[in-house]
Amino acid sequence: MPGDVTVALLPPTSELSRDSDLWFPDGNIVVIAEGACFRVHQGVLARHSVVFKDMFGVPQPAAHPTNLIDDCPVVHISERAEDFKHLLYMLYDGFR
Repeated sequence: MPGDVTVALLPPTSELSRDSDLWFPDGNIVVIAEGACFRVHQGVLARHSVVFKDMFGVPQPAAHPTNLIDDCPVVHISERAEDFKHLLYMLYDGFR
């Protein structure tokens, strides 16, 4: 499928899919929840979340190419994809 990506560190059968609405070409981080990939902006996440702000504030070692998707570092979260998607909609679009 055109929007699907695979991360080399995961078993070959692990397929991830890009979220069609929350995949920004200028995003600088990919967040993965339940196999759904969201390419978003670190600054937006850090501005609204102390957890992300603290995470991004800690110096990280240089990313290995297998830890990148479209040249962006990858963060795996344990939240449900649908819940995280609703959070992102709120952060980017406000309350609807």
